[in-house]
Amino acid sequence: MLQAIQLKIHVRRLNWPDQFTKLAPLNSSPQALRSPNIARQWQTIISSPAMLLLAMPLLAMLLLTSQCLAEKPPNIIVILADDMGFSDLGSYGGEIHTPNIDQLAAQGVRFTAFYNTARCSTTRASLLTGRYPHNVQMGHLAGSKFKDIDGYRGQLDESISILPEWLKDHHYKSYMLGKWHLADWSPDKIPAGNIEQLDNTPLKRGFDHFYGTLFGGNNYFDPKFLYQNHEPIKKLEPNFYYTDAISHEAVRNISAHRANHSNRPFFLYLAYTAPHWPLQAPAETIDKYREVYSIGWDELRQKRLSRAKEQAIVPLDLALASLDEGTPPWTKVENKAWFIEKMAVHAAMVEHLDRGVGQVLDALRAQGELDNTVIMVMSDNGASAENFFEMPDWKRFLGSPFFDTFIGKYQPASGEAYSLGSGKDLMPGPINHFQMLGREWAQASNTPFKKYKTWVHEGGIASPLIVHWPRGLKERAGTMISEPAHVIDIMPTIISIVSGQPDLIQDGVNLLPAINGQALPARLLFFEHEGYRAVRSASWKLVAKQAGPWELYNIQVDRSERNNVAAHFPERVLNMETEYERYARDNKVKDWSKITSWP
Repeated sequence: MLQAIQLKIHVRRLNWPDQFTKLAPLNSSPQALRSPNIARQWQTIISSPAMLLLAMPLLAMLLLTSQCLAEKPPNIIVILADDMGFSDLGSYGGEIHTPNIDQLAAQGVRFTAFYNTARCSTTRASLLTGRYPHNVQMGHLAGSKFKDIDGYRGQLDESISILPEWLKDHHYKSYMLGKWHLADWSPDKIPAGNIEQLDNTPLKRGFDHFYGTLFGGNNYFDPKFLYQNHEPIKKLEPNFYYTDAISHEAVRNISAHRANHSNRPFFLYLAYTAPHWPLQAPAETIDKYREVYSIGWDELRQKRLSRAKEQAIVPLDLALASLDEGTPPWTKVENKAWFIEKMAVHAAMVEHLDRGVGQVLDALRAQGELDNTVIMVMSDNGASAENFFEMPDWKRFLGSPFFDTFIGKYQPASGEAYSLGSGKDLMPGPINHFQMLGREWAQASNTPFKKYKTWVHEGGIASPLIVHWPRGLKERAGTMISEPAHVIDIMPTIISIVSGQPDLIQDGVNLLPAINGQALPARLLFFEHEGYRAVRSASWKLVAKQAGPWELYNIQVDRSERNNVAAHFPERVLNMETEYERYARDNKVKDWSKITSWP
């Protein structure tokens, strides 16, 4: 912090010309310069009004320069993984090789009770606005079919300022790389070329540069609708892999920013699609993990839980959540090779993401910017149990614009069309195989919690949050923070880091007090997605699945949500339900059963 500098200057009224004429020249002998008379003459000149007048501009410039250097806002990098489970990272109990993110965790702070909104678009909306998703018209997915329902219109509310727009007013340049998933569009309406005519593209919402895709999932080796700003990219580099390409573009952006805008801080929103479906990764990386996952999901969950306890991510007495009914024990699983391959590809996808983070860190070090850069790492939801092809009626998707565009009729330019079907003879990984992780491994990825993406039990909403900022957090390096936090808090925190004063209406709070070891104000945290709903109040959590009854858990001792105590605390259930209903009423949340029956 810049310290106040007080200068006390004694001014004597002296005759400038006389003093100069009486001074011995500076090339006089050492003996002459040391004489008391000459020393007094120089002291008189230095303290004279004329010399002070001459020195003041230089002094002001030096003070301003030191203040600018001391108070230059940091660069901001937000790294968002897609469908990454709570325990996938090594620093959260996982076995996947993630040394670069783990280094950020060791040298930064880790939140152990950080929440997202359980789905891609909704989390992205909250991250960039500091608001609950329904408040910014993103109560469901981008391009939602519920365009006529307030709170669910399927694109960001243009009347609400988002993070890069606010940062632009504070002299930042902003770069968006990867998955956007916040624009109102459908595959059958996407222009063949330039997307400038669409609303809510990154360039229209404050970003200075965009490289990525508008949709939620794409072929990793040959993505459909990949854009550089508003222009489609028609020719891919040799050995193209989307995760690696996002990382390479990040490095290019950091270098270009230094070359062209070195006097300005930057915001880099690094929104990887990995490890979202389809499960695809380079073969040589997949090879590393087959033996690792040959132990199956039962033993993997136990090992992850043990490591998470050793790292103080979860309490020592925490038990694993119960597996979904219908999830077989590994010993009873047939076609193990197919299941092993799915988790091996998932891990390979996470590893490639981590390699990209390492490249970004190297670029920051090379530019001398690492110490002055705030880096945040998180996931948009828990690992996904989605699996189209395990649905008995999956062929009903055929013919829909989404399914046909990205799966059913999609033929990569460099490969054959997708082989479709539940086909357990179709190994995940290659360019022309479309596979998903499935609920068995999703539950392992979300160890030790219950459920997965779209659900608001802990497995769907619990996410790592790592904050790394050498200049600002040096004394807090390695700290674990158990204070509950939410993705709505990210923008208020960044605003506080940049300007010190939040100046927008937001639902979230500044996390800097928690990062610095202080308690946050008492508050309730709310969740709703597709009728799955929850409220967390201190150590208590009320949660329900769609039309199901409320469940109550003491989350402080039972974060695995094994022991539903709703029957023992009816008054608490009623009070928390009343709070949830007030939240829903005030924040445009609708009854999901009525949403799905909308004309």
